[in-house]
Amino acid sequence: MNSVYRQRRYCKSLRILKNTKNSKQSNNKKRIQMEMQYIEKLNALNYKYWTIMTRAYLEKEDLMDTIDRKDPASNTIAKERRARFILLCLIEPSFVRELPDNVRSAREIWTHFAFRYRRRRSASCSHTS
Repeated sequence: MNSVYRQRRYCKSLRILKNTKNSKQSNNKKRIQMEMQYIEKLNALNYKYWTIMTRAYLEKEDLMDTIDRKDPASNTIAKERRARFILLCLIEPSFVRELPDNVRSAREIWTHFAFRYRRRRSASCSHTS
């Protein structure tokens, strides 16, 4: 085989690999979008449902440890960013805008809303008594 032919074959192989990788990434993005569309965004009325569904989704994606911090060694920057992105996508935009500036990590987002809704729930329970 001459070198020009080998080089063309090599370049063609690289293009095929690149296209395969892009195709897999595209399919993965579509799968995630499809799965996340079934989880209703957090609003003033659905906190309990949202936590159940979001926890299940994060567990499926192996990201719940970024929130629970059971195994801090397994948390990577990429996992943290991914978990944070998923949480922010599953919260109504008006709620996202209300997040304090110091709330940055996925765990901080999760605990912020947990505290907010537990406080609201306990206040409503004390008024009904």
